[in-house]
Amino acid sequence: MRENIIDVTQYDIVDDKIPPAFDGYNIVQVSDLHNHLFGADQSELVDRIRALVPDVVLLTGDVVYKRSREMDNALLFIRQVTGFAPVYFVSGNHDWKAGFYDELNSAMRELGVIVLDNRFEPVCRGDERIYLLGLDDRQRYAIKHWNKGYNEFKMSLAELMAKVPSDGYKVMLCHRPEMFPFISAYGVNLVFAGHAHGGQIRFAHVPGIFAPGQGIFPKYTAGIYKKGTSRMVISRGLGNNTIVPRINNHPELVAVRLMNSQFIKASPYMRRKAPYADEIL
Repeated sequence: MRENIIDVTQYDIVDDKIPPAFDGYNIVQVSDLHNHLFGADQSELVDRIRALVPDVVLLTGDVVYKRSREMDNALLFIRQVTGFAPVYFVSGNHDWKAGFYDELNSAMRELGVIVLDNRFEPVCRGDERIYLLGLDDRQRYAIKHWNKGYNEFKMSLAELMAKVPSDGYKVMLCHRPEMFPFISAYGVNLVFAGHAHGGQIRFAHVPGIFAPGQGIFPKYTAGIYKKGTSRMVISRGLGNNTIVPRINNHPELVAVRLMNSQFIKASPYMRRKAPYADEIL
């Protein structure tokens, strides 16, 4: 995998539930870094993100890789990004499997990262706010339980949603996209996920051959999906962690702009349209 190729995929999420103060709010999603190094001192990756002028950066899990058992490259990246944008993090399976999650968690918090471990944080602009929610990866529970954490994950989800105010636009970080049906049942407005690595091998009419947690010909691989009133953005991620190579599937950063639909007609420039799995917005 060539380190100097990083695709940037940009979407507009248009929703009348987005508070007017957050119209134009820029979110950059970074997923599945796997402690990978992009250029000297992570300069290629950091410069790409800085150029997108993010209002917030979301880390949707697997900043480290279980086999390397190192986090230096991940922390090198995080240290620079927290210098110009707020950073929120939710765990992935490798963050737990690597065996030093407490140390990683502590190091990120010291760098200013807001860790959303089964909790939520309000983000305010003036008198308006949105809520950022995060769910720990089910690998946290699978270490000790035969059911691989499904039951514990659903319990954590229910407990979290019971605490979040019913009003307000809700953005959730969850590493695994296959959890989307559970999350959408609670009407979460927007979900950010990774883990699928874009299905590893992609062709024009075959959007992914294999994904961790989903197996062969996975349902959720990359792009934007919709279920009920919920939408999910899936990043193809930056690193790799399987023997299946990435083909036609460069490392990816995702940039999302939130937009309140009442301002669309007044816009002086063309709005990007986000491709869905089953429709075009």
